[in-house]
Amino acid sequence: MVALGFGGGSMNRALILGLVVTVIALADHAHAAEWVDLSESTNGTVWAVDASSVVIGRRTQNVWIRSTLKKPDADGAVSTTWRYQISCDASTYTILAALSHRADGTVSYSKTFASYEQKVELAAPDTVSETIVKAICAASNDSPAKSN
Repeated sequence: MVALGFGGGSMNRALILGLVVTVIALADHAHAAEWVDLSESTNGTVWAVDASSVVIGRRTQNVWIRSTLKKPDADGAVSTTWRYQISCDASTYTILAALSHRADGTVSYSKTFASYEQKVELAAPDTVSETIVKAICAASNDSPAKSN
């Protein structure tokens, strides 16, 4: 996965990060997805986290991330939901699965990556990936671990 640039200054980034941490900390971890916008990449793609997939207190998180495109891709997909594994201690992420949807809700792509296909990526500075990892890990530090 290519890391996409994060638009906005550090003040904007700090405000977004604070809001995301608050929403994640208050989320009910039981049922429905609670999408919270994290960032917009330079190409207009909006990135969000399912706050209900974050387990407070864990240093390794398996969370759902959604990217919503400004316009449909070649297959007609308007969004992709990703399963990320995030290591807060190493500031890395691994994509475990991806599921793309068209505007009518039909699936255009679905894949669970086998272990040999998974690649640990460093969350590089000033990228969407860094914003995602920082938001999830900041929320992870908020309180003792909860079981899912």
